[in-house]
Amino acid sequence: MKATYAWTPGAHVGVPADVAGRELSRMARRGEITARAVLNAARPEESPLHPAFEWDDAVAAELHREEQARLMLRSIRIVRDAEQEPERVFWHVATEDVDSYVTTARVMSEPDLRDALMEECVKTLIAARRRYSELKELAPVWEAIDAVAV
Repeated sequence: MKATYAWTPGAHVGVPADVAGRELSRMARRGEITARAVLNAARPEESPLHPAFEWDDAVAAELHREEQARLMLRSIRIVRDAEQEPERVFWHVATEDVDSYVTTARVMSEPDLRDALMEECVKTLIAARRRYSELKELAPVWEAIDAVAV
């Protein structure tokens, strides 16, 4: 049977998975593959990977700055006491009413936001399990994830 490719659920890449998979596999056969190598291979307009990238520099720059802002929101911590660990200030939460970064205090005080955060956390744990499932040494971790994912 011929191998096929698929994107991870929720991935928005801009080219079909089979197109990207074949091209990336071809590149990997020539040696190590890096993000820079993929980007460089995609630069020519005739490259099958070209449509996956934003080539308008103004748009790409704005998207990059938005990603930097998300990194800032995910990374900022508050230090309340030198004896305690720094605490996360914001969490990204998506519900019917909210799709933004929300303070930890608000997330913990509003059950619907807390539930949404817990649901996202469990999804992330399940994705980690799928990604690293071959590592049998982590079987106890996988069992713990199964226990909370029910």
